[in-house]
Amino acid sequence: MGFFDKIKQSLNIGGVKLVLVPTQTVVANGTTLPVKLTVTGGKINQPITVVAITLMQRDAWVEHQLGGQRIHKTQTMTLAKKAETTPFTITAGEQREFNFSLPVQAVTGLGAQQTGVMGALSKISDLATSRKHEWWIEASVAIEGSMDASVKCDIQVQLEG
Repeated sequence: MGFFDKIKQSLNIGGVKLVLVPTQTVVANGTTLPVKLTVTGGKINQPITVVAITLMQRDAWVEHQLGGQRIHKTQTMTLAKKAETTPFTITAGEQREFNFSLPVQAVTGLGAQQTGVMGALSKISDLATSRKHEWWIEASVAIEGSMDASVKCDIQVQLEG
């Protein structure tokens, strides 16, 4: 293997490719989301140590301070993570499929699950702070001697039925 081939291998150029396919891109909170990950070998054989999938959530909001100052805040959370830790070597052009099932338990604003007056106050608070939620699934494979390969897929979570 030549010098440039070793550099390309370490950067995963021409290496493993990932395709992430959730069974649905809109899912209800409190349910389970089945996801299929297809790992395709590149031009060379590569040892894989971990195949992982993660459900993520990011909240962004604006807090208003006295004097009219606005502060933009974000918070990113891991909602669920599953991994296959049995090492294997993927050969050139080989395809392997991994099926995962992720529990969808989105984190909502304080009091969002409440009903009546408290629930209404929580919803008004979320509107006043312009709170926005964002969800996605990340899949990654740990490749020995190379940069890890990863892929991302946005989804929507319905917080209320």
